[in-house]
Amino acid sequence: MYYTIQITNYGQSINDVLSFSREIFWNFITTNTVFKNSVIATVCSQNEYSDSQETLDIYFVSNRLSLVHSKKNVNLINFLYQKAYLSFVIKDKLIFSDREKFTNIILNEIILLQQFNFHIKFMVHINQNMLYCNHITLDNHYRSCHVLAIALSNVIKHSSSIEFKENCFSMLNVENSHEVEAALMIKLIPLIHQNYSFSSINQSEEK
Repeated sequence: MYYTIQITNYGQSINDVLSFSREIFWNFITTNTVFKNSVIATVCSQNEYSDSQETLDIYFVSNRLSLVHSKKNVNLINFLYQKAYLSFVIKDKLIFSDREKFTNIILNEIILLQQFNFHIKFMVHINQNMLYCNHITLDNHYRSCHVLAIALSNVIKHSSSIEFKENCFSMLNVENSHEVEAALMIKLIPLIHQNYSFSSINQSEEK
C-alpha cells in the first residue's frame, strides 16, 4: 500500500518544500516519539526551470525536519503533463502507526492551507484510490476547455467537406477524427494555465 499527497498549480505560493512539510506533518509526528530519527516521507518535485525531477527524503531528527537528496525513484503518480509539482510519498511507519488519526490530521492541515492558498490543487491517494481532492477555479476552466474541445471535434467529425477535415487534421497533426478531441485539449489547456505542457497527443491528460 502507498499513501501519497500531490500538489499542483501552486505557482509561487509554495516555494519551500521543507516549510510545506512542517505544515503538513508536524502536528502528527511531534506527538509520538516513535518517529524520532526516522524518514517521514519521500518528496518528488519539479519546477518550471528544471528539466528533471528532484527526489528528497524528509527526516525527523533532533526535533526538526531536514531534507536529504535521494536516488530513489518513488513517484507513483504520472506528472508528465506538469511543468511543476510536489508529490509526497508517505512512509509506512506513519500510516500504520494510527492510520485514522494520521488521515484526519493530514486532511485538516491541508484544509487549513487551502484557506490561504486557494489556487493550489491538493490530491491525496491511497494506492490508486482518491481519498481527497479539492475544487479550484482551474477545474472550471478545464471543464470549459473539454466542452469546447468536444464541440469542435463534433464539427470536424460531422463535416461533409473532406477538404475541411483534411485541413483540420493537418493543423492538429492527427490522422483521423478519433484523435481530434485529445489534440484540441492539448492546444487549449496550456492557454488557460502555463503549468500544463504536452509534447504529443499520446500523453493522457489528467488533473
